[in-house]
Amino acid sequence: MDPVEFAKAMYHQFQVRTLATCAEGENRFIESVCQNIFSLDDLFEVLLDPGIHMDFKRPYLRFLLWAYLATASVSFLFRTLILL
Repeated sequence: MDPVEFAKAMYHQFQVRTLATCAEGENRFIESVCQNIFSLDDLFEVLLDPGIHMDFKRPYLRFLLWAYLATASVSFLFRTLILL
């Protein structure tokens, strides 16, 4: 990878990591915004691509976790189930 492409990849990785950090707060609005930026198909395309180094996949994995898996609505559902 040439230096210009590497710099672009690092910048993109930083942006995805920043979005994942924003989604960590279990804020439904931010989660919705993040889910509109990257679909599950987009995330899995990157995560399953053998040509992408694991260090570049980590921000996408964090994004998947915080924008789709550990969401405020899931937390609310679990809290409701525990109370039942």
